[in-house]
Amino acid sequence: MIGSLLVNLYMSHNKEKMKKVFG
Repeated sequence: MIGSLLVNLYMSHNKEKMKKVFG
């Protein structure tokens, strides 16, 4: 459960990074 929560946080953080790089 906590693991999936961490993965979720990581993924959303990655999306923000991608937006900055490609957006």
